[in-house]
Amino acid sequence: MGKRGERGLLPKPPWLDPEKVREAEREALRVVREALRGVRRDELASAVLELYREIPRESWLVRGVARVLLGTVARKGEGTWLVYGVPELGDWHGYYIVALEGGRYRCSCFASSWGWRRARRICTHVAAVMLARRVGG
Repeated sequence: MGKRGERGLLPKPPWLDPEKVREAEREALRVVREALRGVRRDELASAVLELYREIPRESWLVRGVARVLLGTVARKGEGTWLVYGVPELGDWHGYYIVALEGGRYRCSCFASSWGWRRARRICTHVAAVMLARRVGG
């Protein structure tokens, strides 16, 4: 059993704590900017640089890194990941399923409102999975 918080409940996961989400966003911005400037050289910075070469969108990377820092990505099987929803990042659902099918990522958010736009521009749930895979997740 995990630690219990007030009233016998399990503690709130970091992705559901607005202050922790803001902290993760600030840290993610720092990570991405330092990686792109060549100042940071750890595993996450390498993943950011590699992904930036494929998809040069800084704000998208920041949100993906924030999701990774918050621990939202969980591998569920070969080519399948669960990404917990982060309300502070605009998520409406508790989790999203990302699958790698035929060399392409698909996210369950593609089936929701504005999903066609997310599919075309690649959502940040997929960004988080791509980053997590590159850092050993």
